[in-house]
Amino acid sequence: MTARARGALAGPTLTLRDLNRAMLARQMLLERQKIDVVTAIERLAALQAQWSPSPYMALWSRVRDFEKRKLVRAAQLGPFSPKELNRE
Repeated sequence: MTARARGALAGPTLTLRDLNRAMLARQMLLERQKIDVVTAIERLAALQAQWSPSPYMALWSRVRDFEKRKLVRAAQLGPFSPKELNRE
């Protein structure tokens, strides 16, 4: 394969800043999202929480109009396991 063909397949090269911003956006840390709690947890795959208030604070910083009771209710209904909220 020629160098030109490899460049066409690889696409543009991201700068370190672009890569950083993409990672922060994927983690929903650039701006608070208008999504529900369960969707946020599914997108994040899990929330690391060595300190019990951490899941609440992590979601509050990512989800617009976050309410603690919505997380508690979702956990009670069971769409995700407590292991997804706490990883020790």
